[in-house]
Amino acid sequence: MSAESDNRADFFRELAILLKSDLPLPGSIRNLARSARGSRFRKTLNQVGDATASGQTLAEAMKEFPRDFSVYQIRFVEVGESTGSLPDVLHEIGRLARADHHMIERTRALATYPVAVMLIGSAIFSVYCAMWFLSLTRYLRICSVIRRCRHSLNSQSACLVR
Repeated sequence: MSAESDNRADFFRELAILLKSDLPLPGSIRNLARSARGSRFRKTLNQVGDATASGQTLAEAMKEFPRDFSVYQIRFVEVGESTGSLPDVLHEIGRLARADHHMIERTRALATYPVAVMLIGSAIFSVYCAMWFLSLTRYLRICSVIRRCRHSLNSQSACLVR
């Protein structure tokens, strides 16, 4: 997931740069598809490039791939296309995608330590409980042996007294 979200962030930022350089949208998307990591995303970008070459807007083409483009990204692109500020909007989408990626990575990193501590603590507690249980059973066996010895001593002493 992290490579894919990084890939998408790079796509939006690089597409913004290409469009600011007045390069045509379909060709820019196809060029970016060649350098995209991941065959599925590369295929998606090629299909988006073909759709924009056939006259669809970028937002319309992105709507066909809800697995690759979020609703908010598509809405941002629609606004950028309608206001004539698509390169700026694409740059902002790339920045937000990168921020989302970093937030997810930080959350994972922060969650890893407590989970590891809990697992290690649970393992130590389990070992301690097992040792305590073994000690308890050993103690109960010893108590049973002592009781039997006492009982046999009491019965032997009763025989001696008679």
